[in-house]
Amino acid sequence: MENLASAIAALRATPRGGPLDWALEYVQRSGKRHASTYEWETRFELDGTGSTKLFRRRGPGDSHQLAPGSYRGNLAENDLLVFLDTLAASGIDQLRSETPNPRDPVNLFRVLIQGRLFAFSWGVLKPPVPLGVLQLRNELSRLGKEACPIPEWNLALSVESMTFEHGLVKARLRIVNTGSREILIALPASGGLGGEFGLHLKYGEAQLIEEGATPAPFEAKYALMDGTGQLPSRFEAVQPGIPYPIEFSAALEGTAPRGWVGRFGFLHYLASDTVAGKPVFNGALFSEEKSW
Repeated sequence: MENLASAIAALRATPRGGPLDWALEYVQRSGKRHASTYEWETRFELDGTGSTKLFRRRGPGDSHQLAPGSYRGNLAENDLLVFLDTLAASGIDQLRSETPNPRDPVNLFRVLIQGRLFAFSWGVLKPPVPLGVLQLRNELSRLGKEACPIPEWNLALSVESMTFEHGLVKARLRIVNTGSREILIALPASGGLGGEFGLHLKYGEAQLIEEGATPAPFEAKYALMDGTGQLPSRFEAVQPGIPYPIEFSAALEGTAPRGWVGRFGFLHYLASDTVAGKPVFNGALFSEEKSW
């Protein structure tokens, strides 16, 4: 039975009349599921022409620095051949593929070489893990971050101004799309949003940091934007380069002698990444951390 390394060797020995006939997809998913949509998902694609694509549903660690969106790029031919060598030497054929447990992250890796499909899936990698597999995983992660620099669409949430008086937070926020095509979002206060969904402020009392002492656990609270669920369910487009403004207000619970710290988040999960054929934001984005 032909293994992945021999298929790559045969591919490289094929007389060249154009791009090499191969492609791959690497999908990582984790967290709770909303219908068929996972909370966290990244999908990286690469083919023999050097074309790269990356989709990110939610930033790792809810970071505001790695914005959710769809990205693309291109690898030079020499970089493609170097990656094929890494893939051939990875020993991923020896990886024991197994169905992940419901709470495990899901990893799907598919390689198509001259019509032959090689598919692998795993949850948490269990030892002994071949060194080549770890190197391949690191290289796929690097390519996802560096080889797809051009956003087709992406969304970033930022805080323009913020006030806090008499237990009430008011903030002027904006969502910016730095890509080249529009993306629909649900109105932050539209009907159907609530619970884990919608625009919220995750906050808590600032921690006291003392040398040699372990700080107390951060106790997070959530304040949903006033008026959530009171407007009709609808979507609006975030156009490239045109900030989408949001006026946020919410009452906070309790007191914080050391002051508050927190960040804003917008969560909206659907069963599909499109609505009536149009791309729609289906994930989560977060602002930078603020203190007040």
